[in-house]
Amino acid sequence: MDYFKVLDSAFGQNTFYMTFNILKNLYQLHPTEHHIPILDAPHDFPLLDYLSKEGIDVQTHVRTHGKHTRDTYSLYSYSTRDQQIQSRMSHGILSFTYGGIEYTVYQAAVQGGALNGPENLYDLVFNAPTSEPGEALANAVYAFSFLQPPTRIWEYQFGDWVPNEELEESIKDMSWDDIVLSPDIKEGLKRDVENFFSSEEEYKKLGVTWKRGIILLGPPGNGKTESIKVLLKDSVLRKKNYRGLYVKTFTTHGPRGMSPQYGVQTIFSHARRHAPCVLVLEDLDAMLTNAVKSVFLNELDGLATNHGILTIATSNYPEKIDKAIINRPSRFDVKYTYELPTMDERKQFAEIWSKKVISAIVPLEGNFLSVQSNLVNVATEQTEGFSYAYLKELFVSLKLTIAHQSLINKPEKWEEVLREQISNLAKEIKPAEPKEDSEDKKGDNSQNDNQVDIKQQNGKLDMAHTSFWKKCLQSELLSETLSISILLLLLLTLCNIFILLVLGVYLVSPRQTT
Repeated sequence: MDYFKVLDSAFGQNTFYMTFNILKNLYQLHPTEHHIPILDAPHDFPLLDYLSKEGIDVQTHVRTHGKHTRDTYSLYSYSTRDQQIQSRMSHGILSFTYGGIEYTVYQAAVQGGALNGPENLYDLVFNAPTSEPGEALANAVYAFSFLQPPTRIWEYQFGDWVPNEELEESIKDMSWDDIVLSPDIKEGLKRDVENFFSSEEEYKKLGVTWKRGIILLGPPGNGKTESIKVLLKDSVLRKKNYRGLYVKTFTTHGPRGMSPQYGVQTIFSHARRHAPCVLVLEDLDAMLTNAVKSVFLNELDGLATNHGILTIATSNYPEKIDKAIINRPSRFDVKYTYELPTMDERKQFAEIWSKKVISAIVPLEGNFLSVQSNLVNVATEQTEGFSYAYLKELFVSLKLTIAHQSLINKPEKWEEVLREQISNLAKEIKPAEPKEDSEDKKGDNSQNDNQVDIKQQNGKLDMAHTSFWKKCLQSELLSETLSISILLLLLLTLCNIFILLVLGVYLVSPRQTT
């Protein structure tokens, strides 16, 4: 039986027995040689890339039977990076010499297990006294995959893990110095992540699984995503064998259709196989529907051991997440809340971004510090309630305005342009979640004034809350007034009844005569 017949026989069987049938027939083809079967994704077992790095010549078997039958088949796909089509072997036979031993490798693309998509089956066949040479080769390929992967950051996209080179490039230059956060959050995150990856032995001594869950909470635009990027840089790009796994959706496409439950299972299965790793679940509240909650709980804290997995999740609306998930220490044992920036934090942010804006202005000469000071003061004082995302948008818009005026040679004083643009943008950008104390000052106004203020603020969240609670208080006051009136009326009625009873008794009682 040749390899073509082996494949033909195996693919005619049930999908779940495909791997078994191929291996059974290959063992019959080579009954006296050693076999090292490998079932893994192509990017996880890059055999050809490793052999190429080692300078080993690889022969591909191409035997033609008539005009249509071959032992080796390739598939073509388009590479956006190289801007051309590239071929990769789907099914075939390779032969090469490694460490003085001749290998024949049978490769076949098969459907993986219940939690995996398409994978490659490799069977390394060789003659040697023991199986150790083949095991050493497999270990070397895996080590090459982890130590020198082309991309360290992978993203889950509708059922497939794909390398995200753009995300990886974006985090290479990230620094904690570029992020304005409270020292407690910044130092706490750095400490938690660093300690986790250096304390595997400590977890082992304590008899607990080496895993941890961190969740970042708070309104959008206040630095959660930026913090994760720096953490990925520090914990993944600076390590030799760690990977960052980025998840924005549980939905998967494929032979099983759109199944977020299946997506959750494949995500955690992949993370376990590539631990130690950082598993990022962004906007968990949006992904965690009722349909996947039980599956998610089981994968996060079930029977499977998530050894070496650091899970970092974010949530803009934590109130939407089940308390069984967010409040159980065995699931997310560390929580950090990102609030809107304070005045000092807005000033720090303005100082960082003002330098970026001013660097684009050529005619400043010796007025750099003066212009920056004015810009920082205006930005700090006029942006109460702004998130960091809105502050960034403010400075980006300002920079674009300056660039436009430079192109048209508009004769403006730069300091006036800066101040005017900051003032205009501060009026246009709505705060994400304004401060409560600023609205308390308006709480003494009448109900009509409150309604006007609400319209002027265009439906700000805190004003809506203020109006709501005032109405509640007014409603309670009216209710109390009505209750007292009814009670007084009832008491008056009872008094009248009592008087009438006494008068009636007096009138009907016999009088004593003298």
